[in-house]
Amino acid sequence: MDENQYRILIVDDTQKNIQLIGTILKEEGYTINVAQNGVQALNLISKINPDLILLDVMMPEMDGFEACQKIKENPKYKDIPIIFLTARVDTEDIVKGFEMGAADYIAKPFQAEELLARISTHLELRNSKIQLQSTLKSIQRDLDIAQNIQHNILPKNLDSLKNLKLATQYLPMSEVGGDFYDISEIRPGIVRVFLADATGHGIQAALITMAIKSEYESLKLRVKEPSELLNHLNANFMKKFESLSTFFTCFLVDIHLNKNKVFFSMAAHPRQVLIKQTGEIKFLATKGPLIGLSKSNRYNLVEFDFSKGDTLILFSDGVYEEFNREKVEFGQNGLYEVLTQNKDKNVNQLVENILESLENFLEGKPKQDDITIIGIENSIGWNDFKNHFFEI
Repeated sequence: MDENQYRILIVDDTQKNIQLIGTILKEEGYTINVAQNGVQALNLISKINPDLILLDVMMPEMDGFEACQKIKENPKYKDIPIIFLTARVDTEDIVKGFEMGAADYIAKPFQAEELLARISTHLELRNSKIQLQSTLKSIQRDLDIAQNIQHNILPKNLDSLKNLKLATQYLPMSEVGGDFYDISEIRPGIVRVFLADATGHGIQAALITMAIKSEYESLKLRVKEPSELLNHLNANFMKKFESLSTFFTCFLVDIHLNKNKVFFSMAAHPRQVLIKQTGEIKFLATKGPLIGLSKSNRYNLVEFDFSKGDTLILFSDGVYEEFNREKVEFGQNGLYEVLTQNKDKNVNQLVENILESLENFLEGKPKQDDITIIGIENSIGWNDFKNHFFEI
């Protein structure tokens, strides 16, 4: 911005000072306005919206300290730089001026070169701040859009899966996150659940989830076994994104309601949880490296019984990797404790209690990772399934 586009308010009760300062500024092309005390300055600011204020300290009716404080208390004007221009140069006065919100302090008598240099510096700083705020607003708008997109790609209408009771919670660390999940009935009586956690946080991780969704959707309905799907998913990621060193963990499970069975595969994901109807708690695990780590990755298939009343708790590593103020990790022990205390609760209460325990554990400290929790209860056994789908 050119000098002649800047407006400077001079606040001083001495006409000689006003004339001197005004002449210096006008010669440099600045537009000036004048007030002779703090009260006049406050009334004038709302009309002219100055870019900078030169403020004397010793004035009648309202001195410079009080005027500065009142200007800074108004959200509309708090970012206007104020330079005290005064003969009061005691350390106590200088400190008080900065405490009131002044940007700078110039002692009288002053040199014109110093005055102009200080003004130019603070106008440039203000202009940079305005540009930065504009950029941040633009980034925030983009983040809001990205957040909306990320929430909208998560599965909806889960009530249509009437043979399972489902509860989900998705809590990114910031506006967007690196977790992604999908729940779909891929064939009658077979529900496929996929949970992925991209490395990193924020925008980078969120962009990776878009790629994960795209690649997973291309395989979801046409690859039969979870282990084979992860083999294909890894191969596709290595082919397309190897140069970006893009990695993610995941857990893929097929729930066969017609067999009371579950088949799962995992890629470097935390051990997920099965709560049996009897109350027994099992942590599920099998070998499998990060997706995107190596072209030679291979994934195992594990099978277990999933009877009526059994519950699966799937989650991203953000549940484990939360540290409290004493730098203690919530971890598997923390999860096991809350599950033990709440294993008789329904799946919605169980998921809510996990989150509540995490919040209590953190004691107000912000989350350090994205958190996703999926609770799945088998509410229909094989005989119920037959009666529901077939005439017998």
